[in-house]
Amino acid sequence: MPAAESRALRPRTALVIGGGIAGLVAARELAARGLRTTVLERREHFGGVVAAHELAGLVLDSGAESFATRNDAVPALLGELGLAERIVRPRPTGSWLHLPAGSVPMPASGILGIPGNPLDPALTPALGRSGQYRAGLDRLLPARVGAQERTLGGLVRARMGRAVAENLVAPVTTGIHSTDPDELDADTVAPGLRAGIREHGSLAASAAALRAASPAGSQVAGIEGGMNQLSEALVADLTRRGVRLVDACEVLALDRDAGHGPWMAIRRQRGAGDRSALRADVVVVAADGPTAVRLLGPHLPPEAVPGLAPGPRLALATLVVRAPALDDAPRGT
Repeated sequence: MPAAESRALRPRTALVIGGGIAGLVAARELAARGLRTTVLERREHFGGVVAAHELAGLVLDSGAESFATRNDAVPALLGELGLAERIVRPRPTGSWLHLPAGSVPMPASGILGIPGNPLDPALTPALGRSGQYRAGLDRLLPARVGAQERTLGGLVRARMGRAVAENLVAPVTTGIHSTDPDELDADTVAPGLRAGIREHGSLAASAAALRAASPAGSQVAGIEGGMNQLSEALVADLTRRGVRLVDACEVLALDRDAGHGPWMAIRRQRGAGDRSALRADVVVVAADGPTAVRLLGPHLPPEAVPGLAPGPRLALATLVVRAPALDDAPRGT
């Protein structure tokens, strides 16, 4: 193919539907590759759940307040955005669980509440003696036990029993992922955990190995001033790169002539009322599952379209406590 013809076939424009963190990062990658990029966001702010609100004169996160440190993807991005010096880690005193029976320390030897040593006497208040005995059987079970379980809750329950799943793992996953462990894919939230059972012989040993391989200090980190700083830095970076950012804009449908050629997004700007079309060579849908299915479903074979229902709605409650005495002896992180 002649060089001139090859250049003519290269995509030149890109459209990102969804202005959350995933959409903003995608737009950044596209712009870096030389594509003229537009981001359409349904809400009136960018960053999705990584946002801020003000209470009692304080600017606080209104969504995610930390990021996982199991890999260096987020720290690397923060470094590129000039935020590396603002990364902060929790105090090394450890977290606590508040259970009906009282408050107990979080296991310090595993991940996501899965103890690296289920027979640790410090876990007895959280598990009870029978629950701790059941958890200890994990080291005696064949590696195939739980191998067919895809969810984190199912895996933990099969290997360590109900007490560990409900009293240790569920409080962590509902706090970090806002999701019950029975609804979380184990390989997604804890890569290497299931494979580690075959390598190390037990779930406890696998969790301990993953904990040992994680960065020193903690499994999460944050940003001084809040995670909302990431959203603001991405928006500023995209603006410098010439990316067009459009908020309060809903995408009603995607169309494409005979499955090839430019995409056409039918959009409606809030307050304007009229519909308009926007064309692009490349489209990235960085929206929630049901929205992605609605927009892309007509362009896929029926068997390739998953049936997705909207996820549970989340409510955020923020409480500001004026109690300086708490600064003298904080418990947990």
